[in-house]
Amino acid sequence: MNEKIVQMVKLAIESGTVSPKHRELILNKAKEVGEDPDLVEMYLDNELAKLSDSRTAVSHETKGVKKCPHCGAPITDTMLSCPECGFVFQKENKASEDVRERIDKLEEALSEAAIPRQGGLLYTDEPSQRMVPIINSFTLPYTKEGLVQMLELSYSNYVSTDNTIGTDGMRPVRKAWYGKAIQALNALSRFEDGEIQTVVSHYKSLLRSEKRKLRFDPVLGVCIPIFIFGAVITGVGMNKDNKAVEKMRECIEMHDYTGARAAIHKYSGTTDDY
Repeated sequence: MNEKIVQMVKLAIESGTVSPKHRELILNKAKEVGEDPDLVEMYLDNELAKLSDSRTAVSHETKGVKKCPHCGAPITDTMLSCPECGFVFQKENKASEDVRERIDKLEEALSEAAIPRQGGLLYTDEPSQRMVPIINSFTLPYTKEGLVQMLELSYSNYVSTDNTIGTDGMRPVRKAWYGKAIQALNALSRFEDGEIQTVVSHYKSLLRSEKRKLRFDPVLGVCIPIFIFGAVITGVGMNKDNKAVEKMRECIEMHDYTGARAAIHKYSGTTDDY
């Protein structure tokens, strides 16, 4: 086969298809150099078929397999993070874009609700009263990636929100974020995916650990010891469970307020796990 024809064929099939115009140019060139146009056309179609077969084979071998942009380890389309280096993948498909936009709007609404407002002479509309309904009414995403994003958002807001009580306390907001995190966990638990189940197990452990802690602001730091002291006096005066009283005192000495509140529960049942 003439070298010029071979080169023209290589250039023509690079895109995987040969336009009628390119085919016509190749056949005209074949006539100029004395090659049989029918044989040249057969050669062209054969080279095009071989290229197509080779690309199909590569596609089957690498289907669903990619490389981590951070370390180069092989990954699959279903992975949320690299198993080698832990790099988290940000999948920008239409569904994840929609989730990101909805979360942005949620955060905007919460920022606006957090601005203090005066509701009247005898009534103040507290930020927490506006924020809780916004959080509770937010509809969870339906994709794995979207649910993981919502879980991460809910957990981070849960642990970062002050556990304060009172008319201006943020405990209701903290509880709302906790509830939303549990909803996301329950939704993710339905996916039979090893990596997703690892995420679920990890966050369940984090939530259990966080629930055992109590966050104290300066006001609670004063109020809780007074409350505990009153419970101790009341318990002793009424000759109730002395072992619980001793346990309460030990917890106070060790600054274990969670344990102390558990002991208080034996008297009044007024503890709050959040």
